[in-house]
Amino acid sequence: MLKLLQQFNYTPPHIEHYNNGVLRVEGDIQHGWELFVDGQRWMTYNLIDHDQAFELYSHYDLAYGHCICTGLGFGIRENWLLTKSEVTKLTVLEKNKEVIEYHQHIKSPMLDHIEVIHVDANEYKGQCDTLLFDHVEFFDIKNSLIKNVRHCATNIEHNTLWFWPLELLLTKKQNYQKIRSTLPTLPDLDKETLLLYTGMYNINKREGSKHD
Repeated sequence: MLKLLQQFNYTPPHIEHYNNGVLRVEGDIQHGWELFVDGQRWMTYNLIDHDQAFELYSHYDLAYGHCICTGLGFGIRENWLLTKSEVTKLTVLEKNKEVIEYHQHIKSPMLDHIEVIHVDANEYKGQCDTLLFDHVEFFDIKNSLIKNVRHCATNIEHNTLWFWPLELLLTKKQNYQKIRSTLPTLPDLDKETLLLYTGMYNINKREGSKHD
């Protein structure tokens, strides 16, 4: 499936083993990686089918100008966005200092090209062209997620908004226009584009591919 992603300039992010007592990264270059914080698994990256990248295709497709992204993780999305000529600046908001220190320790090449701010996205105020959220977990997916996105979006002036995992809501038959009435800076997309986004999100889907 990597060949399909490569049609959109995708390359996997730089990931290495790491353990500082709080944050731990385990895995191998044949199968994939896991990131743990305080013993709890936060995310995975599968090097066989690259599920986590497919989930973020919409972010890549919509991104332009100055992009503010929340949640650094393995840098899957950020590494990808750097390949897009329409993206002129990339700012990442990450509240977990250990995640930032991990990328500094392994000398992630993308750090030379992005701005990383150690801050809680719920408290940050700023402005950008494209606002891309990926800092929340599966807490009350229908209500608290949208409430949190709306709160953060109010503090950050922007033109276009998207958030992970909006495609999951659409897969569960939530109405996009109804969600957009609550979050008006979501783009006005036609049915074909929405089907593309949900199709990419679910292309290799197995239960809990990203936050399992």
